[in-house]
Amino acid sequence: MQCGAFLKCATHIGLINICEKLILQYIKSQIIKMYKIIAALLFYCVMFLPLSAQFEFYTLPADLLKGADAVVREERQEFEVQSIGKGTEKHYKSITILNQAGSRHATLAVSYSKLNKLKDIKAVLYDKFGKQIRKVKASEFQDYSASAFSGSFFEDVRIKAIDLSYTDYPYTVEFEYEILNDGLLFYPIWQPQPSPALAVQASKFEIVLPAAMEFRFKTFNFSKEPNIQKETDKKRYIWQATALPAYDREPYVQENYDDQPLIFTAPHDFEIEGYNGDMSSWESFGKFIAKLNEGTRSLPETSIAKIKSLVADCQDNYCKISKLYEYLQANTRYVSIQLGIGGWRPMTAKDVDTYKYGDCKALSNYFCAMLEVVGIQGFYTLIRAGHDATPILNDFPSSQFNHVIVCVPQGQDTIWVECTSQTAALGYCGSFTGNREALLITSEGGKLVHTPSQSMQDNLQERFTQLKIEATGNAEATITSQYHGLQQEYASHLSEMPEQKRKDELYESMGLKNFEILENTYQRNKNRLPSVAETLRLRLPAYAGRSGKRLFISPNLLSQWKSIPPNDSLRLRDIQFSSFPYVDVDTVQIQIPENFGIEHLPEAVQVTSVFGAYKVGFEKQDNQILFYRRLELNADVYPKEQ
Repeated sequence: MQCGAFLKCATHIGLINICEKLILQYIKSQIIKMYKIIAALLFYCVMFLPLSAQFEFYTLPADLLKGADAVVREERQEFEVQSIGKGTEKHYKSITILNQAGSRHATLAVSYSKLNKLKDIKAVLYDKFGKQIRKVKASEFQDYSASAFSGSFFEDVRIKAIDLSYTDYPYTVEFEYEILNDGLLFYPIWQPQPSPALAVQASKFEIVLPAAMEFRFKTFNFSKEPNIQKETDKKRYIWQATALPAYDREPYVQENYDDQPLIFTAPHDFEIEGYNGDMSSWESFGKFIAKLNEGTRSLPETSIAKIKSLVADCQDNYCKISKLYEYLQANTRYVSIQLGIGGWRPMTAKDVDTYKYGDCKALSNYFCAMLEVVGIQGFYTLIRAGHDATPILNDFPSSQFNHVIVCVPQGQDTIWVECTSQTAALGYCGSFTGNREALLITSEGGKLVHTPSQSMQDNLQERFTQLKIEATGNAEATITSQYHGLQQEYASHLSEMPEQKRKDELYESMGLKNFEILENTYQRNKNRLPSVAETLRLRLPAYAGRSGKRLFISPNLLSQWKSIPPNDSLRLRDIQFSSFPYVDVDTVQIQIPENFGIEHLPEAVQVTSVFGAYKVGFEKQDNQILFYRRLELNADVYPKEQ
């Protein structure tokens, strides 16, 4: 080295000091070069290692950790359309699990069938340092029939599933799979943040289709237009979401799509198992369903004669519809069938008549066939059923339905028929199918209609309680309740249970600390606005709290609200306190023990607002207290400022 040679001949101390400085500068420059090389290597590793393995190299941004149980490090969802009937889905997701609550994101369940073939499914688990702990082979995934979860009797859908839950947090999982679709009735939905406590670092959604082909999409909470890339024979639509923090789901909100980014996609033209359709309008989609149903309503002559004999004594159509519905309920049972196109095309009315079972499509189609025999037209109707189902997108024609019912117009009246229930009241649309959009299938195509809803007075609960208190604090109560409209549904459910099972359910649901059910009886009224009468007799040990010579009681026995809404001064979404309007009326007659007097009664309260009304009051009647409570709650959606 030159500096070494220079030291050998140097004798002056100044020259030595200069050389030492040169040596130090040289060493420093080499160290800087070394750090740059290391930094470049680290950058290379971070960029090209699977994202889930990078946790050891850097810390997640603080705003993504706040309130999160897990963080999506990277997600890629690609859907490539080859033709109107064939497409390929590719999914990749890397998620870092931060705590036990986030472990549900460490599981994967993918459905497949003969129309949707699963290919190349993979899963990998990494520890907190990015070290691979487990790589799952395709043969290690559990394989189930979907009927075990859906309740279907006949179903060709299966599920591949894996659980990579780990106990040393944080850890990271990677999932990757591909699906080959043969039949494209559905295009995918992109929801980068499907739950509030799941933060998202990066998510990408891509649709690729032939250059001459069109599709449709509808976005929520996503202001950016897609990045469209045109190639020689293809075009790509790309959406991306980054840095989505966890958020709190507010109470009392209407079920809709206003939470986080969401994109629905749908075809224009499509094909499934040889059936072609056009989904650009509700009318054209209805024509496709009508085409599927062609030739399915013929019945044997013996059955036609039987049906006519059932209504021979009827003087009006309502009587005929009632008789046929009673026959349907008594002679058929619901069995779910999801086999290929059978998930959309009903089995024939002749087969239902022979085998006495069918799914919602088959039973509804069969009832329409029965109505035709007696000269009444019933319309096969698609609906999104469910007690908490989100509304369909009525401005975005697509396959958004999961159930079929029958609509029977009768002049100024319309009768709605739920064909899968052996106990439902004719014409009643409750929380399962009421107050929502449905698609009527007519000879001209599909037509959106709205199913009936109930008024506040229709949904009435009236309860009268006689409560006798003993000097020990024990009590006995006789409670008679009348439930109407939507408020009768749970009581109807109870009334259909075997005695012991019903008792067990009551013990679980009544919310009393210590009680014994001495008697429970139910009587159903299956009118178009059904009701249930319930009588309960209860033994209530230590009902009244005792302190010295005093007894303290809570007169509202069964209708207490035990939770208090949070004070939400920074609310983001509009308010809906109830999904349906209702009235609760409670009267409690309390007989106090001999030699006891009434020392104190609370003041009466009355509140009226846009949300509803509340009234509570007390009266003294010799050795009795009369407690009265009335609650009216609206179902409207109110501005968050209120």
